[in-house]
Amino acid sequence: MKRHLIVGVLACLSMSQVVHAQSITDLPDPDGQGVPVLQNNQGGSAQTVQTSTVQREAISSIVINAISRKSGGELYRVELARPLNISRVNIRVAKSRLKIVKAEAVTDRGQRILLRQLMGDALLDTGSTLSSEGINANVKFVEITGESYSQEADVSLSVVSVVGKAELSLKRPVIAAPPVSYGASCSTNSGEGVLKNLLDQVQTWAQRAADSSGGIQEEFAAKQAEVYVQQILGLLNTNNGSASPEYLQQLMNFYGQKYDSAASGSRAESIYSRLRNAFGDAYARASTERMNCQIARGASSIQLIAQIVDARAKYDAARSGSREEAVYSQLSNALRPLVVPTYQRELQSITDFKTLEGAFFTNMDRYDHAASGSFLESVYRDMGNVARARALEVISRQSESMGPEAKYQMIVDYQRRYNAASSGSAVESFARDVLQILSR
Repeated sequence: MKRHLIVGVLACLSMSQVVHAQSITDLPDPDGQGVPVLQNNQGGSAQTVQTSTVQREAISSIVINAISRKSGGELYRVELARPLNISRVNIRVAKSRLKIVKAEAVTDRGQRILLRQLMGDALLDTGSTLSSEGINANVKFVEITGESYSQEADVSLSVVSVVGKAELSLKRPVIAAPPVSYGASCSTNSGEGVLKNLLDQVQTWAQRAADSSGGIQEEFAAKQAEVYVQQILGLLNTNNGSASPEYLQQLMNFYGQKYDSAASGSRAESIYSRLRNAFGDAYARASTERMNCQIARGASSIQLIAQIVDARAKYDAARSGSREEAVYSQLSNALRPLVVPTYQRELQSITDFKTLEGAFFTNMDRYDHAASGSFLESVYRDMGNVARARALEVISRQSESMGPEAKYQMIVDYQRRYNAASSGSAVESFARDVLQILSR
């Protein structure tokens, strides 16, 4: 009986070692060369068991068409409907030639991974394919800065994943406002300390009013809070309380939340409502004033558009009918009329016809790809008209000093463009106007 017991124990131990060895081979191998198993205790050499776990790759693709010829490239963003672990990114040039100036994958934590194998100074011809280095991270979007040559290029971008297919959408072009410092005069926070002290008092008394059971106790606490509320309103009516737009926005959101959580019809609700509204109005005024100051100091129309796009995004995210929604609408509407005059001033310093022509076609391309009825659609249409008028003004003046040969060669070029253009297109109408100027 003892012998049978010993044999049984040895068999269990043997099975335990087999299971343990199998669990080792299931672990990922950093080098991809197989998983080392236990060495032979009798001096034999170590053996390596090659494991091959077959993982099916899912490839999701989207076409980025009509990539701009803008010098230095333009930024295009391919967004994933939800973050997904991506192994790599592939690119194939479907039409024309282009250069990938920059390529990055952005994770769900905001980390930017540079895709160096997709970038370079070399021109990629039609049919060229590139594959990035391994990514292996949860990616929420991929950004590509591309510059077309000879004509606008089309590119197929694919993301490869072993966990499933991705739902892709294209955002073009991406407006990125470069950070610019304009000095303290464009934004001040000198009054924020005073506001905070007053708000501490308001919060103390408003909370006492909210916690009371009503009657004289609630009324007394509310009256004390009202004293400080009036002081705050007076400060906000004078240079927006000398507070930055960011601080005013935080206070608008804070008192919006306090209002939502207050008991309906209570004195605390009334206090929070007035503060939310006052800080919202001050935030819109301070943001507009800062933008006007920045424009005077040289801020570009692109930076201004980025501010409006940000306000529109916050408007879309705000609760329907909320005070926050109204404030962001007010802010974007206040900034919108500043765009075209700012752009006109920028173009007045440009005297190169080709540069102005390029600006016209860039804006019309953005207009064509903007959502129907959107802010961007209308602003790019207006900017395109401004660039067109400025370009025709410059070529009209320059044509007066052109020699016959130069003028003839230009007529040949624009006649060819006119003939090749689609009927009713921006290219056709622009070429027609240039030909009319040159034929005078």
